[in-house]
Amino acid sequence: MKYLLIAQLAVMSVSLFAQQPLQSKADRANDSTPVIKALANGTLAGGLRYFYMATNNSGQLPDFYAHALGVYFSYQTGLYKKFSVSTAASAITHIASSLQGPPGKPNRYEVGLFNVDNPADKSIFFLNELYLQYQLKTGFVKAGRQLINTPFINPQDGRMAPTYVAALYTKQQWIKTSVEGGLVTHLLPRSTQQWYNIGASFGRYPQGVSSAGTPFNYADNILSKAILLAGVTHQFLTGIKATVFNQYVHNVFNSTLLQLDVYDNNHNYESIKPIAGVQYITQQPINNGGNIDAGKTYYPSAKWANVLGARVGIGNSAWEASVNYTHIFGNAQYLMPREWGRDPFYTFLPRERNEGFAGVDALVIKTAYSFKKAGLKTAIQAGIFYLPDVKSFKHNKYGLPSYRQINTEVRYVPIFVKGFELQVLHVYKKGSGNTYLNQQYIFNKVDMVNFQVVLNYRWQLKLKKQPPGKTR
Repeated sequence: MKYLLIAQLAVMSVSLFAQQPLQSKADRANDSTPVIKALANGTLAGGLRYFYMATNNSGQLPDFYAHALGVYFSYQTGLYKKFSVSTAASAITHIASSLQGPPGKPNRYEVGLFNVDNPADKSIFFLNELYLQYQLKTGFVKAGRQLINTPFINPQDGRMAPTYVAALYTKQQWIKTSVEGGLVTHLLPRSTQQWYNIGASFGRYPQGVSSAGTPFNYADNILSKAILLAGVTHQFLTGIKATVFNQYVHNVFNSTLLQLDVYDNNHNYESIKPIAGVQYITQQPINNGGNIDAGKTYYPSAKWANVLGARVGIGNSAWEASVNYTHIFGNAQYLMPREWGRDPFYTFLPRERNEGFAGVDALVIKTAYSFKKAGLKTAIQAGIFYLPDVKSFKHNKYGLPSYRQINTEVRYVPIFVKGFELQVLHVYKKGSGNTYLNQQYIFNKVDMVNFQVVLNYRWQLKLKKQPPGKTR
């Protein structure tokens, strides 16, 4: 029974084509409106994803593992002239796991393969996408459930399914300038099954503690109706790319990103190219951060948060190496709901975030090498993260001590088998801050190893309307 949803979804997709009624020539002649023709010439795509994850904690602390299997189907087709419609659905099933820890020792990573709202769910099914698109010469406008990728709201696809939004969104591209933006009204956060309005999307993941050291209780207590997004990127002839992006969250806070990056403007990929960039992020609260009650607000500080980042390195088409730095100023915590996406910092490493902290210095070295002929890409990333003391609750929301982290990753895409991808990731985190001999500052945070193996298979089929006299 555990595979029932996946089997049903697969059968439904096959049935769309296997059970079409036969038509006479006259019927087919009448069945020739532009909309019908467009619908019959869509693109069917799908995918299969297997995910194994395991966490090994230090000493007598519990360890965890989980196996998950998922399937994804989508159908996109023209509708009328420049209009098109797209829909997609996913199913995820639990194969085997050890998610249940002793009291006070909950699972952190593996539960994200399933439904964090109800980890006991063995199988979940959800409608990911359903949007109408209008194609312009310079871009598109989409309305409905869709994926967007911005500095603050992004797929963060590190589990079974990414984060989706319900939005009216547009992106336009000119010669050197691109503009994007829109209005978001609901989210389907990664590792959940339910669509939430903006206010309810806060607090689906762990909420941390207030400046008084007491657990936050802002879940289902934030009043926010929409998110407004707007961004502009311009590429200068000198090889500098400038990005300005703003996110306004109704009744909670506003965030602005300013970023300059060096890009390859001569497309000579065999020669050495520079890697460089600087970024600045500022945030300010709106209307008490979502709730007048200090224990139920998301943005508790009246001060502005500020983040400064930089990177420098070199690389070419086969390899690259860079040194990356992030500083979060100590006046206020940098905050961004983890349900919405990953950190936009140059120093971001999978399996940990620096959201929820004030007074941070992070230094990360990133290296990558691609064996193109073999379809193999390797990466090693190592970082040192200096965080505020775990008992400085005003600056440290999640009780995470300073730490060192090393990520080793291998991605393999067979050149002789289309659609397959294998990813192996090993994460080692070693604590370097004072934990006061308290396991709550160690468990699932530092002195641990996280390991994952992901196998993806993706396919795509272009459908064509049958010519007169032919039947399926």
